[in-house]
Amino acid sequence: MAQQSEVVIIGGSIAGLCAAAALAPHAERVTVVERDAPGARRAPRKGVPQGGHGHLLLERGRRALDSLLPGIFESLERAGAQRINMGNRLRWHFHGRWMHPFESEFAASIQTRPLLEGCIRERVRELPNVTLLDELGVEHPDVAQGRVTGVTLSDGRKVPADVVIDASGRGSRTPRWLERSGYGTVRKTEVQIDLNYVTGLFELPAATRGECMIIYHQPPHQNRGAVLFPVEDGLWQVGTVTYHGEPAPTDEQAFVAWMKSLNVPDIYLAMEGGTRRSPLVHMKVPKQVRYGYASARLPRGFLVVGDALCSFDPVFGQGVTVAAMEAEILRQAARTGRLQDRSLMRAVAGATKVPWLMSMSEAFRWPATQGSSPLGGRLLRGYMARVYRACELEASVHAALSRTLHLVDPPTSLFRPKTIFRVLWPRKPAESEVR
Repeated sequence: MAQQSEVVIIGGSIAGLCAAAALAPHAERVTVVERDAPGARRAPRKGVPQGGHGHLLLERGRRALDSLLPGIFESLERAGAQRINMGNRLRWHFHGRWMHPFESEFAASIQTRPLLEGCIRERVRELPNVTLLDELGVEHPDVAQGRVTGVTLSDGRKVPADVVIDASGRGSRTPRWLERSGYGTVRKTEVQIDLNYVTGLFELPAATRGECMIIYHQPPHQNRGAVLFPVEDGLWQVGTVTYHGEPAPTDEQAFVAWMKSLNVPDIYLAMEGGTRRSPLVHMKVPKQVRYGYASARLPRGFLVVGDALCSFDPVFGQGVTVAAMEAEILRQAARTGRLQDRSLMRAVAGATKVPWLMSMSEAFRWPATQGSSPLGGRLLRGYMARVYRACELEASVHAALSRTLHLVDPPTSLFRPKTIFRVLWPRKPAESEVR
């Protein structure tokens, strides 16, 4: 990419900000256009419906984000974000079992979404050739002779660009714009998950410290789950998660009673004596969606990233991580002068393939899930059920699963001979290893 190139990014959420951080060193100017006003700390933006719910940054995402914005996690920790060893500081009840603890070599960053996005935004705003335009929409990209030339803003102004990136999220208008502009229909894959979140911030007793917890569902019968995570300001984010069923109530007393109905009472017990410090907010995610931009006909210099490309089941915490991974791909392409290559969209979309297959395959443990199950999905789910059972007894299997879920190792790593042996013949832990 030539040093004199100009980039416009549609959407100033985390995917757009990561793309700006990736491309700023290689462009004359990067302009990020965001429809929302900047959010206040701990106040989610209107355009981020998931902003009031938990945001755990996976290890692969932490590495990518730190490479894009060195020192970002020191900034987050100074602002109150928590670093949690996912092997021994997380109590994880998964598919009806408490997972065996282990000493993990990495830790997750946990914070509210407004804090995470706010810290990233502050760092990107400091970049000298990046301009953030807030409270403005993009009417459409401008194209001439099959190549993008910029965008037209909602106020009628035109911003020239050699590269335009759509990072506008689930509400992206790109499919309609492409069809109207004669580029054809973009293939779309949907998986109906009917997911409901209800989340609030609580001040909990000191005895709760260190008791970070996930209580996962037991498909296909138990569709209720919950999380308990420490965040900034000494508060705890308590959230409920329901697949294919009624959400938890947003009345506090009924919310606590709902928590008591889970298959294990640990989060309910941790909440005893606590004080709610925020409203209980509800979010519904009807489906996972992945667009086929990798094979679509696009103007040269036009790319799609983030939730506009692939919106995952948020329970798996993959969205921010994949956005940072996509930004790394953009950065490498810019370094080597390939940002306008038509093959780049395929490379960016490739970052979504593994996490999409992981979350999509698990979705079909629920009989009510609608969509096309991946080839071999039933066999994979059967083996993974054995993996989950082994995690109750085998720290090594839990460690291998953790590295896969954090997108550090590929899912094929769970089929290494040593892991298969422990999955099929898990040993009973020694007395000293039992929690």
